[in-house]
Amino acid sequence: MFSGLNDAMPYLLPVLIVHATAAALVIVNIFQRKKVAGGHKLPWIIAAVIIVILGPAIYYFVGRVAEDMHNAKN
Repeated sequence: MFSGLNDAMPYLLPVLIVHATAAALVIVNIFQRKKVAGGHKLPWIIAAVIIVILGPAIYYFVGRVAEDMHNAKN
């Protein structure tokens, strides 16, 4: 399909931009929170950076629950 990285770049660049933006937003959000699911922030940061696109999505659906649930109870 692609004869080289230069041919694939128009397709990869938007994915990389979306991933970098989502990962940056997740990292900022993690540092703003006192608690995250599981209690440890570093695994969430690593997941957000390493797991392309899915890492930030998993954090937003699972990792943020700890503080959101705590605030709902108070």
